[in-house]
Amino acid sequence: TLDGALYPYPTHQRIDLQGVSSFARDFLGGRLKASHPTASAAEVKAAEDDAASKGAEGLVEVTRATFDSQVMDATHDVVVLFYSAPAKATQDMWPYWKKTVERFRLLGADTLRVARYDVSRNQLPESIELESIPGIIIFPAKDKEPPYKMYHGKAKVRPIMYWVQQMASVPIEFPNDTPHLDAEQREAYIVQIAERDERVGLKRATEKAERIARLSKEAGVHAAGENEAKAGGGHTEL
Repeated sequence: TLDGALYPYPTHQRIDLQGVSSFARDFLGGRLKASHPTASAAEVKAAEDDAASKGAEGLVEVTRATFDSQVMDATHDVVVLFYSAPAKATQDMWPYWKKTVERFRLLGADTLRVARYDVSRNQLPESIELESIPGIIIFPAKDKEPPYKMYHGKAKVRPIMYWVQQMASVPIEFPNDTPHLDAEQREAYIVQIAERDERVGLKRATEKAERIARLSKEAGVHAAGENEAKAGGGHTEL
């Protein structure tokens, strides 16, 4: 509104003529509760503490008030998850984002800042246009101007990490081809791959042996038929 208040559209309400009309009537009737254009410092601390307690230590909770200083900082590549806390899609995405935060922190990517921005509590900067919620945008250290680079891949840790590595201005080194896994998980992964390859190899060998046996049997039947035909053709009647 003109006074800077925000009235977020309910995430549980369908965006159709009936839903929008109901939303407009509630606004005009004064039944909607306004939110502030930026989350408070207390809300930020609570969000970061909650994230840390769930394994996402180091996650930066960006607000409208801190967007320029935290995201547009030219000394850091900054990747931001734009989310809406009440939305189910955000809740489904959270385990993967939490793991992304954890892995980059443990890999020592000091020039990368992994953050999130709650659009249900903060007004979006005018330059930001989101295709969907949640959405991921990276702001490279050397390229803070629009059009911004938005992630369009699978919502999985490994592809997100490789995309960030590709887009970042400052090089990020991965120790192996499974940066999303810790040492114990990687060892288990390697064992699983070896077991899978062994099963596949055994299956292929079995199928090959069965195919050879079937062809040999078919060849034997064919040869027997030819021999019978020859024998029949060579019989002389008296």
